[in-house]
Amino acid sequence: PPPPPPPPPLPPPPAAAAVAQAQPPSPPGAASVPSPPPSPPPAAVSETFVAVGTESGHVLLLRPSCRAVACEFALHQSPVRGLLWASPSLLLSFSSSGGGSGGSSAGEAGGGTWRNVVLALSLPEGDVRELAPPRGSEAAPLVGLRLSPSGARLLLLYREAPPRMLDTRTAASVGGHVLPTLPPASAVEWLPPLSATPLPATPASRASAPGA
Repeated sequence: PPPPPPPPPLPPPPAAAAVAQAQPPSPPGAASVPSPPPSPPPAAVSETFVAVGTESGHVLLLRPSCRAVACEFALHQSPVRGLLWASPSLLLSFSSSGGGSGGSSAGEAGGGTWRNVVLALSLPEGDVRELAPPRGSEAAPLVGLRLSPSGARLLLLYREAPPRMLDTRTAASVGGHVLPTLPPASAVEWLPPLSATPLPATPASRASAPGA
């Protein structure tokens, strides 16, 4: 008698069949990606803002792309005299008011007394702290500030008075044995880190020493 026919093949297990249905076949040569990459951060996070200080003591953040005010902060009780971005999330501002009969603006030292305030605004939280707490009545108005590359030191410039240096972590004055002996400074800048990109070389004449 002829041999019996072979038994039919067994069906795949239910689990294997479910996996085959859940993963459609990939096109030839395509790599298999287990999960999609994370979404990039929203464009607003990396958008450029322009900080503007007002005569009313407010600080505005403007979006140049749409020419609109993104947010407004009421920080000072007198006109904002200067702004400085310490980082993309930290904005410094200062105001100077007073002067008595000797002057009415920060551009005039006069003979009165002044109240100088330096504030640090953290973004996007909006937290504010006094980076240079007022010392009461000062003899000169604050006209500028410069932050060191490390962010640890802050130089304050006064009209017709020696500069002042602060430790940004403790708000304590540093360099008190040298700075009071300096003449009034009209400009100051920190030496940038050695890793900073140098300026392109251009032909220039050598500067002469005073009296040379």
